[in-house]
Amino acid sequence: MKIGKTLFLLLALTIFALTKMAMGQQPAQPQNAHPPAVAQPNAEQKARITELAKQWDTAVKAADAARDKYMIQLLATLAELGLKPSETSISWNEKGEPVFSRIEPTKAPAQPTTKTEAKP
Repeated sequence: MKIGKTLFLLLALTIFALTKMAMGQQPAQPQNAHPPAVAQPNAEQKARITELAKQWDTAVKAADAARDKYMIQLLATLAELGLKPSETSISWNEKGEPVFSRIEPTKAPAQPTTKTEAKP
């Protein structure tokens, strides 16, 4: 029984030593490591970027408003002409004028209906 205890103790000490060596080989990492500094724009660059971002935002708002006006006028014109938007296509001729064309809506193939018989 003394040999078993000795082998167990030897095995435990070996595992402990290997664990300590493995942990000792890992590089120590600081607790509060900050990421490396990234270059920042100067005041002139910031001002240019900010101004262009404002111009872009203004242009996007203007484009959204123009699109909304276009869609409202287009749908109003279709309604006045009695055309359904789902059955009408719009194209532009060489003069840049809109041309409406009728399109046939796609129809789903007829599904056969199965009759279920009532059980007595």
